[in-house]
Amino acid sequence: MFFLDKQVVIPLHQLRAANPSVSKVNPAEKYIQVVSVEGHEFWFMGFLMYDKAVCILQEAINSAREMHP
Repeated sequence: MFFLDKQVVIPLHQLRAANPSVSKVNPAEKYIQVVSVEGHEFWFMGFLMYDKAVCILQEAINSAREMHP
């Protein structure tokens, strides 16, 4: 298996949501779907602390929304 380390930078005020998702075929595969305000979707996987990553992303998006209504 081959993995590439990529970095994606999106300003928080440009994000609409961070949604947790689990594969129906393999429940061990957990993803985070990040949706921009323009409707673009980004899917991420391989988090060491998945639940914490989801929580932090959602909190950050909510805080940015309060600062940039």
